[in-house]
Amino acid sequence: MMRLTLAALRNYASPVIARENPLIFNVLIFGAFQPFVWPSLAHQAAEHGVRAALTARHSGLFMWWLLAYFLPACVTLHFFRQVRADIAPAIPRLVAAERAAASVMFVLALGVLSAPLLWLGAPPAGAVALAAAGMLMGGVAGSFNNASASKLTRGFAVLLYLPVMLIGLTPSGLTTLLFLPTPITAGLAVAFMVALLISLVYRPAHAAARETAQDMAADAFAERAAARPPPQNPAAQRLAAFMAWRPAFMPVSPLPSLFGHYLGLPATALIILAQIVLFVTFMTGTGMLAGHQSFRHALHIVAPQALAYAALVGNLASSQWLLSRGDWPYLFSAGLYGPRAGFALALFRAHRLKTAEQAILSALLVTAAALILRRISPGQAPALLVIILGLSAGGAYGGAIPLLFGELGGKAVTVTCNLIVALATILVFGLTLEAPHHLLPLALLAATAGLALAATLDHLAPLRLARLDWPLETEPEVGG
Repeated sequence: MMRLTLAALRNYASPVIARENPLIFNVLIFGAFQPFVWPSLAHQAAEHGVRAALTARHSGLFMWWLLAYFLPACVTLHFFRQVRADIAPAIPRLVAAERAAASVMFVLALGVLSAPLLWLGAPPAGAVALAAAGMLMGGVAGSFNNASASKLTRGFAVLLYLPVMLIGLTPSGLTTLLFLPTPITAGLAVAFMVALLISLVYRPAHAAARETAQDMAADAFAERAAARPPPQNPAAQRLAAFMAWRPAFMPVSPLPSLFGHYLGLPATALIILAQIVLFVTFMTGTGMLAGHQSFRHALHIVAPQALAYAALVGNLASSQWLLSRGDWPYLFSAGLYGPRAGFALALFRAHRLKTAEQAILSALLVTAAALILRRISPGQAPALLVIILGLSAGGAYGGAIPLLFGELGGKAVTVTCNLIVALATILVFGLTLEAPHHLLPLALLAATAGLALAATLDHLAPLRLARLDWPLETEPEVGG
């Protein structure tokens, strides 16, 4: 057992950890930011105190929070790739050894992430709790599809994950957790780490049985749905037809199996409105609790960041269609799209339509929200519409940048480019709403750059994609 555990630990210091691990570059990038973040925070803490330094809107603590997310997520992704391999059940104690190695890596990561907060002078229990919270969010995210986990375990993970995820949206949310009373932060730190370690429980036999049962249940549900007569409720039918409505010049995606079921314009608009309400409500509430501010004052402070997330948060997952290529060989061999170039063009055409639809609706709804919240004047609204359109388009195509270079680095670089471009668009838009009188011209330049990036990639990337290999992905999906 010890020998297998040491061998599993050695993998974390070898190129094995980077194989098909799209998060390793994110760890390296946000790790490289840390030497620039913490000296600046130390200088601010020396002048204004630890709490003021960490609560400052541009303190850089968010870069540490992203590292706290991606470091354990990278470990979890590697762990599930190892234990879900076909040969894993045939090797005695392999799963236990990999779980022990991943647990050791979690403990080491907790120490690494807590150290800069302790060096800054933060409360020890709060520093450990905040680091454990970030690790929980990243580590548990990779285990949501753990087929061997019980419903109780999954429910416990979700109950902890959702509030912790929202904590990191504002510096005040992070520092609220950091400066809670010591007994509370100590208890939270233990709860977060226990939940993180529980997420590593994987039993191959239970996973296989559960997956088989889920497949059988899905087939039975499909058979019942096919045999069931259509609903006779006229009101429900009219509502469903309204939510699925699309104008004739916006056809449904030709590749629905890759892009999910296409929603109608009313349904998409409803989702964006829900995002606006969610982000504005939660971030305002967090600002009120953390800073003991009135509702009006907290709303005025957090509105730019909340609207930026609501408008562009979808870009954070916009590269998924480029990563899920398991069905491509089958769809291409069906001959519906002609040569490989025709299939690649069909993919990008579907992505272009989806991007345009969401960008236009986001621009209209978020601009209206910015006017209602008095973040911009009516005369600035047209410029803001253009800015959101440009940033939405550029952010949605960030994951396609590696195609210009033969996709050097594979999936890891695709995810990293998508993340960097998406976060940059959120940052630019948030700063624009904070000072629209001064930053609108610069934001228009950024939006122009986003549109140029999208147009360039939409023109060049399909042919580059057609030249790449599309292997059949027969291995289990990582993280599930």
